[in-house]
Amino acid sequence: WASAMEATYVASQPDKRIWVVGMSYKKARLIFREIWQRMVVGHPEDIVRSSEKDMYIKFKWGTTVEGMSADNPSSLVGEGLDLLVIDEVAKMNKKIWDMYLSPTLSDRKGKAIFITTPEGFNFVYDLFLLGKEDELWESHQAPSWDNHFAFPDGKKDLFILERKRNMAKEVFEQEYGAKFTSFSGRVYPFDRELD
Repeated sequence: WASAMEATYVASQPDKRIWVVGMSYKKARLIFREIWQRMVVGHPEDIVRSSEKDMYIKFKWGTTVEGMSADNPSSLVGEGLDLLVIDEVAKMNKKIWDMYLSPTLSDRKGKAIFITTPEGFNFVYDLFLLGKEDELWESHQAPSWDNHFAFPDGKKDLFILERKRNMAKEVFEQEYGAKFTSFSGRVYPFDRELD
């Protein structure tokens, strides 16, 4: 939702190009739908051309928003973008970011937003660390129960507590706690964050 709001803000500016990329068109549609609801529904006077089915919006001020899929990486080349929102990037091959998506930001000095559940200590973990060490990057991490739309009181509800009780600790911490965890090569659990 926060990324859709950022995309909505950028889309309100003139002559911007925005992509929302998912592992499939179905996944890209989750974020695109939020932008569509805020910027197209009820605002036909602002639209030059739009298709919810094709995930495309062109505004009268020259800005376009498109939903894209990473399942065909060669379709991701050639565009210059101001904003790139990538959903579940931890499930993507690093090559898709390095060779197809990252170059789209070069011409316009664009910005990328990575939305993901951690999935081990892969390349996303390295990018996450950049946000802690490099002033050009920013990283945020929050457990599911911090989502005030799903958990308005800010506390773990019975569903979360049940999942915690009935899942492997590492799986719970990854899927609900937003922590980077690893399952391979381990005999005993350990915490990478401890000194």
